[in-house]
Amino acid sequence: MPELTKAQFEQQDAIDNAIFEFLVKQTGHMIPWNIEEIGAVRDAVLPIIARHTGRSEYELYPWVTEDGEATAC
Repeated sequence: MPELTKAQFEQQDAIDNAIFEFLVKQTGHMIPWNIEEIGAVRDAVLPIIARHTGRSEYELYPWVTEDGEATAC
């Protein structure tokens, strides 16, 4: 079964960490890491970032597709 590359994991981490830092800054205090909340924000902003950068959502946040293929960064 295909797995994400190190670069792809790092890209995911960069997006998730940026979202978490944004949430912490906006709340004004440290909040618990909650991947469900981070995922909700990520799902909302990825299409916007993709539209403004010309990159696909797969490029911005790679994942393994249903057919078992990992997308490239």
